[in-house]
Amino acid sequence: MTIESILPLLVAVGVGLVVGVLLANLSRRRAARSDRERADQLETELEQTREELDGHREDVARHFQQTSDLFREMTEQYTLLYAHLATGARAFSTEDAPALGQFDQTLIGGDSPDAATGTEALPESRSAAPPASGNGTGPGASDAS
Repeated sequence: MTIESILPLLVAVGVGLVVGVLLANLSRRRAARSDRERADQLETELEQTREELDGHREDVARHFQQTSDLFREMTEQYTLLYAHLATGARAFSTEDAPALGQFDQTLIGGDSPDAATGTEALPESRSAAPPASGNGTGPGASDAS
């Protein structure tokens, strides 16, 4: 084998190598561009997801703030209703009604023996019926007349 017969073979191998390197480089650039585009797309999606999460957090915070406000308002209304009923009980009772603070222990499960059962015992001398009239002849009237 002479150099002249091997020379075309060596040139073909050299050209093949150069073409192979160029094709590999081109393919790698396309892959890098594709990877860059994918990374940009993922960064955009990540930013959108973060914005959605921030919005959701704000919605949750507003929800719990409104829940807190509603419970506070409900507690205030309950307190006003309780005071109104206690005032009415004292105003319309034939005997001395307990003071407002004395009811609190019964309602919150205090030392009252009936607190465990959820019932409030009436004093023995107290009638369940309201007085018939204000002329002194009702159940709360004295027997001195």
